[in-house]
Amino acid sequence: MRKPTAKQVKLARGHILEGKSFRASALEAGYSESTANKGPAIYAQGRPGLQSAFITAAQQADLDANMMQTVSKHRLFSAIVAGKACENTKDIEVLGRFKSNDWFVRNTDVQIGVFASLADDTKVAASVESLTVDLPKDEE
Repeated sequence: MRKPTAKQVKLARGHILEGKSFRASALEAGYSESTANKGPAIYAQGRPGLQSAFITAAQQADLDANMMQTVSKHRLFSAIVAGKACENTKDIEVLGRFKSNDWFVRNTDVQIGVFASLADDTKVAASVESLTVDLPKDEE
């Protein structure tokens, strides 16, 4: 890859590391308004220096769980709006399953009866018997 210019590095760092929009980062770096309105995917095509700057900035970024979730949501929503399949769907799903991220709602309700049916019947019967208490009979 080609070495990025200072302008390209400033654009990539502003967008990736500082979390600014592509448009704001491009204008701050000194690009024209028409270039800033194009967006990162369109503008980076055929520009190896800018692609390299984005890769370097992404490697330097400390992506926390919230940032990864935001980026993943944006990627999925963009694919839905564009009406195209997202190639990264499986990657995003795996990323969301990491314990540190845990983006999915889980059903943790477990019935105790499941464990009782898996246990040895004689042990369960003995445990239940030891827990029962003889209650006094009602006087009539």
